[in-house]
Amino acid sequence: MAKIAAIEFDENSVRVVVAKTSTGGFQLSDAFVVENESGFSPESADFGSELSKALGSRVGRCESLIAFGRGQSELRVINVPPVPDDELPEIVRNQALRQFANFTEDSPVDFLTLTESSDSKSVLAATIPKGVLNDLVSGCQVAGLQLKGVKMGATCSTALCQSINPDRKNYIILDPSGKTFNLEVVAFGTLCLTRTVRAVADAPAIQMVREIRRTLAAANNQIPDYETSEVVVFGLEADHPGLRDSIQSDLQIDVSFVNPFDHASGSVSASEDVGTYASLIGLLVDSVSKSTETIDFLNPRKKQVSKSGNRVKLLGAIAASVLFLGVGGLAYLMLALQSAKIKAITDEIAQRASNDLIAKEIIGDVGKIEDFDGTQAVWLRELANLSEDFPDPDLAILNQAIFNLDPNNAENGVKIEFNGYVADLDVPALIEKAIRLDPRYISNSTGIVLLTEKEKDQKYYSHKFSGKVTSTTILEHPEITDQELASFQSKRTAVEQDEDSKDEESKDEESKDEDSKDEESEGELNNEKDVDEKRTVGNLGQDRIPGEGLAKVESGKSLTGADKEVIK
Repeated sequence: MAKIAAIEFDENSVRVVVAKTSTGGFQLSDAFVVENESGFSPESADFGSELSKALGSRVGRCESLIAFGRGQSELRVINVPPVPDDELPEIVRNQALRQFANFTEDSPVDFLTLTESSDSKSVLAATIPKGVLNDLVSGCQVAGLQLKGVKMGATCSTALCQSINPDRKNYIILDPSGKTFNLEVVAFGTLCLTRTVRAVADAPAIQMVREIRRTLAAANNQIPDYETSEVVVFGLEADHPGLRDSIQSDLQIDVSFVNPFDHASGSVSASEDVGTYASLIGLLVDSVSKSTETIDFLNPRKKQVSKSGNRVKLLGAIAASVLFLGVGGLAYLMLALQSAKIKAITDEIAQRASNDLIAKEIIGDVGKIEDFDGTQAVWLRELANLSEDFPDPDLAILNQAIFNLDPNNAENGVKIEFNGYVADLDVPALIEKAIRLDPRYISNSTGIVLLTEKEKDQKYYSHKFSGKVTSTTILEHPEITDQELASFQSKRTAVEQDEDSKDEESKDEESKDEDSKDEESEGELNNEKDVDEKRTVGNLGQDRIPGEGLAKVESGKSLTGADKEVIK
């Protein structure tokens, strides 16, 4: 019998289940938990030695499986075209490159198929950083472990539930995990939604019921025709006092408590918190039965390459020739085989080069999208700010939120329109008042109505409401490059020189006009003098000149004797 260890760790503890496997089953031999005092993780420089120290002598050299927590991975529902199953892994990887925030070309990605129609397929895809996976492999080698799988813990818990009761299809799993607990929505036998919530010390049953209600609302909005029939709680009922009554009275849903060790052979059982071992036992169940699909980051689904019939014929021809042609024929056929291998390698190199070009184009498109996204509002931050002021889920819950960004509208730049349900008529006013305390936001309610008879299935709330929150957003414009600045300055200099030339020409024309006007003025003045002179001489015989009898014509000439006689 082979020895295998299932391991799960977080910042607080390391849980281990050791078993011996055989054909079609396993038998537990040990189960224990060790406090993670140093808080080591795969990113730690001494991860391998710390893991070996935590396992001690109770494990030794053997194969290993690791259950990876929800909070350490990125999970997303992706819609893809209705392609054949053998092409689905490549299509999911291309979509993940566009939609996952921290996904790179070498990141591992695995998925579960959720729904399928004639127009599209819906899958639940997950990924972790490639560096984290490499650290897990190398750390296990240092600890003397041969790593066989790194699987998402939520899918392992689902595998355990399905192995216990394959007829159970629509239910919610409450999976405690140290200082947190996981809520996993299973629809039609497949994991569709998972959440991780940090547990509080006071009134844990009230908190769990509240989070179950919130998870139910999310499942009803996201999964068509979904109706929860049961809540499965991993652990003993004595470890969760009052939880069964709270769920049944507040949510009207059946509750089942499951001890994971009751569904694994062997006499081993944990002394306390038996529910925290559910994902580890589910990991062992999945490794031997393969009855339920799980997400495995170490062995993700890959495109299936069909074997060529020509290769089979070639191998048969080689075998026949070896029997009939002897050593000479063998040498010839070995040469042909090597030529075929060279051709196959050449074709593979050409295919990879083609894939590299496609990947570069995709990376370029992603860069453009990232540049565009850099000028947009950070909606998660806006939601986080608003969530701090949103009331308790017992009072209100959102059904839909619509986001809009208008950078040209200074008064209504970022806008979030939403609608939902409230338990009382006064709750919308409380929401509006709480949001307006933050000077960055303006909020108002646009409609509050009593639920109709048709909507009475919304049994936790009495009214529905809608509202709007606005906030002015300031977008940063991209910087101007030196080349663009130099081009702009050269064009500006040419325009200024052209304007200076036009100003000089204008001044020359004005100067010429002034000179012409001066000449005309001087001519008019001379004409006036000539007229005055003629008028003075013509009037000498008629007018007298006042004074002492001394007179001159305006032109400066003295009067003649005849003129003097006339004056006398």
